Amino acid sequence: MNKLNHSNTAPIGEALKQMRKAYGLTQSQMAAGVISESYYSKVERGDNRINADALVNLLVSHHFDVGKFFDRLVNQSSVEPDLQIATEISIAQYTKNLKRLDEISKELKTRPEGSPSWLELRITLAYAWINHSPEQVPDGVKNKIKKIILEDNWNRGSYQTFCNSIIIYEIEEAAPLVRNALEHFVANPEYDEFTLQYVALIAVNFLNCAYHASKEERKSVHSTICQAIEFLKNDLPVEPAIGFYKIMGVYYKALFDGNLSLVNHISEIVKEIGYGSLIEDLKEK
Repeated sequence: MNKLNHSNTAPIGEALKQMRKAYGLTQSQMAAGVISESYYSKVERGDNRINADALVNLLVSHHFDVGKFFDRLVNQSSVEPDLQIATEISIAQYTKNLKRLDEISKELKTRPEGSPSWLELRITLAYAWINHSPEQVPDGVKNKIKKIILEDNWNRGSYQTFCNSIIIYEIEEAAPLVRNALEHFVANPEYDEFTLQYVALIAVNFLNCAYHASKEERKSVHSTICQAIEFLKNDLPVEPAIGFYKIMGVYYKALFDGNLSLVNHISEIVKEIGYGSLIEDLKEK
């Protein structure tokens, strides 16, 4: 069997630990029967080596992206810790894992040096998303974010800020910004993985907010709903990193059209691959 160099054991263990905690798994669940829990525990601590075959099998068993894991491992020494926490917040948000979000919030509050305000903002927005409660975001914070979006030119940073903060807008207020963002991307496409995901999430998150809006509000933004669906299905490139978002475009079209057969079909597939939490709140009203 292929062996991983012992000098890489600690970084591998730390990377596995970060992924396990981000997804809210126990060490037993993470080991997944590929290796024993006790052996896995020592891998995390850097005391045991894990062979390459077992590592790949472990990652695949949880549907983790193997290529991304090794890319992250190579660059681990240069990864900004706060960016790792931001990733964990995003995972907790989109898997609706309030328990993990509470843990992250508690961890940030215990930092001797305090936590950056932007991380506190991400936590606040994540809670608002999970609970569908934009009122949890203070008005002062809402106004600050809106000012940034309105004054900034569309780029990766503003796409990211907007996709994470759509929840703070009234649906009729968000619609013109969504149209502007999507049209800007179509006219000025960027194909790096992060930009593609942020722009796709603008469309997906807007559709989620539109679904939870009243019938009258949905009617008033109908054209933007159609534009967001069309963007996901046809305007985004065929790129593996955003394949799931294109599927969500088909899902939302079926949802808004009342095509329950297709909704249920896609729901079964999404749940089967472990993404059920992303659609579990999208039930017929």
